[in-house]
Amino acid sequence: MNVNQNTPKSPTKILVVEDELIAAENIARNLKKLGYEVIGIVDSGEEAIQAATENHPNLVLMDIMLQGDLDGIEAAGHIRSELKIPVIYMTAYADDDTLGRAKLTEPYGYLVKPFKPQALRTTIEIALQKHQSEQVVESSYIKEIEEVKNQLDRLTNQEEITSFTNRIVLSDKFAKVVSKIDNFQEKKSQPDKDCTPTIPVVCLGINRFKRINNLGYEWGDILIKSIVKRINKFISKGSIIARLNTDELV
Repeated sequence: MNVNQNTPKSPTKILVVEDELIAAENIARNLKKLGYEVIGIVDSGEEAIQAATENHPNLVLMDIMLQGDLDGIEAAGHIRSELKIPVIYMTAYADDDTLGRAKLTEPYGYLVKPFKPQALRTTIEIALQKHQSEQVVESSYIKEIEEVKNQLDRLTNQEEITSFTNRIVLSDKFAKVVSKIDNFQEKKSQPDKDCTPTIPVVCLGINRFKRINNLGYEWGDILIKSIVKRINKFISKGSIIARLNTDELV
């Protein structure tokens, strides 16, 4: 008998950025008790960016007031925008200007020090859920954009019913072929008029197609698709087929 075993979930990896050693160790200890993995403790904005870049944690706990050239807000802004990692701010006190700067980095939460383990856990879980939801929405949005782009490419380059090249693309391809022939002739020291490359073109018109369409456009579509199916049996690889008008193919 097969027994299904759930794959154990990897613990959430958290980077702690705190310049007070005792406070940092206390936060790390509480995180471990709550089941999180602390991948590092750093005390400056520069080290925070480096650690986040190298280890890519699931979340960063960032003290706003850090010593050094980069404070917590500047470091969080870089981590948020460049690495797409959610950041939760920790602070004991901050003036209105500092909080205003912090809001611009779109943090996933705030913790006012000192905070209890339960508040820490709740804030982290809400932040992770928010980040996961944003990723799902972003992924769906990107997929929709790709689908629209592909559809626009098809509409731009292909005739809707037959999927043949349309007249715009045909004109562009024809111009490129003619340009290549001209360049070939110019490079020859003595152009040979009897050996000028040619472009074979076959034009196909469908007689009385309008009568078929008058019975209903769906009947015209069926006829076009039937003709296309037959043409595909005879054309060579590299050939270009285009629909110029309702009843004209090239």
